[in-house]
Amino acid sequence: MDPEVASIIEKITNLISFIAFIIVLIRLFQRKGALHGILGIITLGIYPFIWGWAKARVEKLTWVMIVWTLSMLGYIGLVASLMSELVNEL
Repeated sequence: MDPEVASIIEKITNLISFIAFIIVLIRLFQRKGALHGILGIITLGIYPFIWGWAKARVEKLTWVMIVWTLSMLGYIGLVASLMSELVNEL
């Protein structure tokens, strides 16, 4: 894969993930309070991701969580593809 294309895909998936994280984090602050919101920041998105899926229907976050999950899977796929190419070059 062309490094420039990979870089663009990486930036897009990271931006989408960050926006989804912020949306869920704001909802987490609103519903659970500052302590849970800070915990969401400290855990670097793991807690908001799990909480978001657990409360997706109640909080109407289903589409945000689907987009967040797909962007993360896209990033993992990109890394796997790049690692595969690197191994093949060796």
